[in-house]
Amino acid sequence: MNIQNITIDNLLEYYLRLLTVEGGGKWSDELRDACDAGEYTAGPIIALAACEDQGLKPDRQVLRATLASPWCEEGSDADVIACHMLDAAAYPNP
Repeated sequence: MNIQNITIDNLLEYYLRLLTVEGGGKWSDELRDACDAGEYTAGPIIALAACEDQGLKPDRQVLRATLASPWCEEGSDADVIACHMLDAAAYPNP
């Protein structure tokens, strides 16, 4: 998966699938509503917060694509959560 080829819609669909399948659907309704409404900023923030809350670990490339997206401004909630999930605590070295 190439980061440059990942669209915002791809990110939202990825997080929705991750939360629905692995997270037991706890936040999937909120994310689906944000996705359907085109609320791109709210959707990934909900998804990232839900992943963090449920201990789910998105793929590193997806997290990097999230951080590289134009809606993920430095210092925003999405930026802070995604950076935290990428740090050593979220992804310990083997």
